[in-house]
Amino acid sequence: MQPCIAAGLICLWAGFSACGGEERKDVAPVMTVPTVPSAGGAAPPSVTPPPVTAPPVTTPPVTTPPATMPPATTPPVTTPPGTTPGQTTPGNSQPDAGTAAQPDAGDKEPVASGDAIVRGDAPTESTGEGLGPFKVAEYTSGFADQAGFSAGTVYYPTDAEPPFAYIVFCPGFVSYQTSIQDWGPFFASHGIVTMTIDTNTSSDSVQIRKTALMDAFKSLQLEDERADSPIKGKLHKTRFGLAGWSMGGGASLLNGSEHPEFKSIITLTEHLATAPGGVGPLKELKVPTLMFAGTADTAILGGAMSQPAYDAIPESTQKMLYEVEGADHFFFNTPKALEGVVGRYGLAWQKVFLEGDERYRKLLGAEGPQASDFRSNLE
Repeated sequence: MQPCIAAGLICLWAGFSACGGEERKDVAPVMTVPTVPSAGGAAPPSVTPPPVTAPPVTTPPVTTPPATMPPATTPPVTTPPGTTPGQTTPGNSQPDAGTAAQPDAGDKEPVASGDAIVRGDAPTESTGEGLGPFKVAEYTSGFADQAGFSAGTVYYPTDAEPPFAYIVFCPGFVSYQTSIQDWGPFFASHGIVTMTIDTNTSSDSVQIRKTALMDAFKSLQLEDERADSPIKGKLHKTRFGLAGWSMGGGASLLNGSEHPEFKSIITLTEHLATAPGGVGPLKELKVPTLMFAGTADTAILGGAMSQPAYDAIPESTQKMLYEVEGADHFFFNTPKALEGVVGRYGLAWQKVFLEGDERYRKLLGAEGPQASDFRSNLE
């Protein structure tokens, strides 16, 4: 890394370490960035405008799936050491039975073809602003050990019809998977298997996190074959993706530049300044990419890094940048941010590109609220 950037990171992260590092999460209110406890203390403070109270979760009867998903206000999932397969997190309704990539009779919307995964009713404008219809279980052991990462948690739907698309999600510098844990049960409740990971050391660089993501991906793939795996025989053969926050986001982009077989990438305030070549490798990126960014992010963490990354990605690659006015480096660590709007965009991206469900494309067509910079080449 360049000496000036390295020195800046060391000084800044030295200050973060005294407060517990980068590990902090948002809650549902607009522009409110709460903290997530981590080893060493609280996360760095940020300016918190007056909160907007999100509506409470209403859990419908088990026999009647709702047409739309309510905003999620459930507490974050905590994964204690030794968690065993089968520990469940309830979803918001009964599962949908079908996965065929065909529209209902009379449905004139574009749906999908080929190997796409299509479940349930067509989405509404609020779909994705809360947990999905499926119950969620998680496990933290049993999967194949790989050299690149130290721990992981696999979240999966228990009452959805397989096969499942799947992703691996990597946290940022001096942070652990607890900093992004809300995304695991969120995606799983919508039918997407998600593995969050810890890197070997929390101070691993972008380049080392790049390896960690690929090792975790290989481990998750093997769960489709392991005899005692809760998801044995349930993973889709070609529908998989990557996601990451900060340096984890930068690592996701670098992997995508080398592996066009991935179906989607989502980054949260990605950091590439200390990566070899900076945004240069992104000129080879062919994987559809959604990037979240904030105007209050600091330059040494991820501030103003998303625009050059977006510009470097070829126009032939489907891409979107959603920068939120006043959002800092930690704002997007939960899908509840911006009253669930962040989750809505993230889910719609995964549905269209990871699963191939074209019904969700309409949710990506309009500029999101409080956008300071919104760019997209989607048609």
